[in-house]
Amino acid sequence: MRILHWLFLASVVLLAVAAEIAGQNLTPIEGIADILLVCFIVAGGTEIAICIFLRRKQLNEASEILHGAPEDHKGWEKWRSATLFCMVSGVTFCLFGVMMRLVAGNLLVAIPFYVVALFLLLVWSPRLPERA
Repeated sequence: MRILHWLFLASVVLLAVAAEIAGQNLTPIEGIADILLVCFIVAGGTEIAICIFLRRKQLNEASEILHGAPEDHKGWEKWRSATLFCMVSGVTFCLFGVMMRLVAGNLLVAIPFYVVALFLLLVWSPRLPERA
C-alpha cells in the first residue's frame, strides 16, 4: 500500500507537468472557466466531506475488527478499501486542476488544486490501525 501511495503522489506531479505542457498553446475558454471553477470547488468540498466521513467510519470499524482478531481478512479489507478510496479521491483533486489549466489557460487557477491534492495524499497516507 505504501508503494501505491508513492505512485499516487508521483502521479499528481506528473499530471501537473503534463497539463502545463498541454496547456501552453491553448486559448482560454471565456465564460465557462468561472462556472467550472465554482463547480470544481463545490464538488471538491463535497468529496472531502464524504472522504472524512467514510474514512473515519471504515477505519474505526476496521480497527475494532482487527483489535479483536488481528489476522481477520475482513478487517484488513475494510482498512485497505478506506485507504485506497481516500487516496483516489485525493488524485481527483489534481484532475480538477488539470481541467482548470486546460480550460482556463492559467496555471495560477490550477495550482491550488494541485496543492490540495498533495496535501490530502499526505494527510490520508496509509497508516496501520492502532492496536491497543
